Formats: sequence, C-alpha cells, structure tokens
Amino acid sequence: MYKNIIIAITTISCIAVFAGILKAGWLYTDEVYTSWYFSRGCQVGDKIYFVTTYRLMQKPKGLARFPDGGTSKGLFAKVLLYSCDTDGDNLRLCGKLETMQRGGNGTAISTIMQKKGNTLFIKYYGSNRLGEKVYRYHMFTWDMKNEIIKPITEIEEKRAVMNSMEGLWEVYRQESVGISSLKKKLEGHTLAEWKIPSPLDYVDKSADSFLDDLVELKGDRYYRDAIIQAHVDILTDDRIDELLRSIQKRKDSLEGYEQMKYKSIAADLEEKLTKLKNNR
Repeated sequence: MYKNIIIAITTISCIAVFAGILKAGWLYTDEVYTSWYFSRGCQVGDKIYFVTTYRLMQKPKGLARFPDGGTSKGLFAKVLLYSCDTDGDNLRLCGKLETMQRGGNGTAISTIMQKKGNTLFIKYYGSNRLGEKVYRYHMFTWDMKNEIIKPITEIEEKRAVMNSMEGLWEVYRQESVGISSLKKKLEGHTLAEWKIPSPLDYVDKSADSFLDDLVELKGDRYYRDAIIQAHVDILTDDRIDELLRSIQKRKDSLEGYEQMKYKSIAADLEEKLTKLKNNR
C-alpha cells in the first residue's frame, strides 16, 4: 500500500515538474518562426489564383533538442487558396483547403490548377503514401461562381482529374505566373489583409521587449517584419534612430564570424527601418 502511495506521489511530482518546465518555456523558443510558401499563379480573366502553405511554430530548445535536434511545436498550419488582381491588388482569401499534412514547400511547388467552365481544379502533392499516384495527390475544386471549395475524395473522380491533367505541367509552367513575379506583385499586403495569424499572436511580450528582439535579431525575418508592422505607431523617427544606433553598437561589439553573421542579417532590418522613417 505504502509503495503504491510513494509511486503515486512520485508520478504526480514528475508531472508537476514537467508542467513547470513547459510553463517556464524551457522546451521551446519564445519567438515564433514562420514557414510560408507560394505556388505559381493561375490567371483566369483579370484574376490570379494561387495556393500558399502557412505554418507557425516554436523551435525546440534545451531538453527538447535531444537526442536528434527535436521537433518544432506547431501552432498553425494551413493550405490556403487566394486570388488577387493581375497587378496584385484586391487580395482575397478564398478559403482553407486543408490543415497542412506535410512539408509546405513540396505542396506549394507541386500545385497545378486547371480551369473548366466555372470550376477551378486544384491538385498538389500532399502525401508520402506509396502506391498509385492518385493516392498521393490532394485535389479540390473552387466553384468560381458560387465561391465554394470542395475536396475531391472519390478515387474514380480523382483518377479522372489526374488523367485530364496528364502532361499539363509543362503547359502550366509556361502559361502560369511565376512564383517570384507573383510574390513581387503581392508585396506590401499586411497579415490582416492576408487574413492569417501573426507570429506575435502567440508571444506574450511588451512593446519594448518586442523592439529589443529587433536589436537582438530574435526569430526569423517574418517575426521581425511582424514586429515592425505591429508597432508602426510607436516607431517614431527618434525611436527608429535609437534602434539603428543600438544595432550599430551591437555590430561594433562583435568580432569575426559572429560580427559578419550579425551584419548580414541586420542589413535587411536596417533597410526596412530606414525606409519606414523616410516614407512617412
């Protein structure tokens, strides 16, 4: 009896310790990292349709990195269908295709779209499943008239779509809007316009702490861009000058490879802060 009591107390203690570790943030980074990939664009009239995969995560640290580097903590992961005008304006989220099943880049770059009547057929590589290709691809339709997304799940229907798209990739590659060109058209849209969560939504910090993260180059460029975007109102000219001085001071304090690495990453940040100041 006493042995069982001791085991129960030990188990409860271990659970409490582990919960404390999670709460203290010892297993994952405070900063949220972004994985964001784009498909090519399919132009239909004066609209361009495209797919993005958007994932937010916290990277493992400390104990969570053992023994093989660890696994990131997923916060948000969706495959999304968008449209915009041919010049990139009037960005619109058509809807969610699905929660992401696998690596975002493979999904995005494998996307092929084909218009038939008022229906846009969407196909991308969405599974590592072995066997016939039809099982590996995820397929959807977008009803452009009624604005409805439907998944294609019936095998025979999927085979019919596969057959209709057989050999289409080369034509699609030549006629579609390239990824670099598409992303250039879409520059300047805010996360609110994209209708996706910001990495900052999952981070509990004060405004000053977020700005300190800029100087320390915490997170990735999406995290730092989100900080600038969310704090435009308090980023006065004086505050920007203060941040730029702090970045320069940090560069001067480093040496060798660490200085070179910091300079390389900070250059993009300095350019964006200077541009924000000059474009007021």
